[in-house]
Amino acid sequence: MTILLDDLYEGKIIPNNENFLNNPKYKETVDQYYAMYEHLYSALDKNCKRIFDDLLDIKCKLEDIECLEYFKYGFSLSYSFMLDSLEMIKKQKK
Repeated sequence: MTILLDDLYEGKIIPNNENFLNNPKYKETVDQYYAMYEHLYSALDKNCKRIFDDLLDIKCKLEDIECLEYFKYGFSLSYSFMLDSLEMIKKQKK
């Protein structure tokens, strides 16, 4: 466990960068997104394009915050599971 924590601390493990890019469902959804984006973007005038880009920037910021909070919650939840498991093991040994 110490090696895993050391690697996490030193940046050798980056949980949110695990390779999901080869997931067929992800790839299909990305393709759909960019096709729709290009279709919509080409129909907008210059001012609407700027507003749309600003909206997407804000949406990305929101998603970054959400992902971080989900990660922290998942990490703390898994830690709680680990503590509960250790407590169960201690009780079984008594």
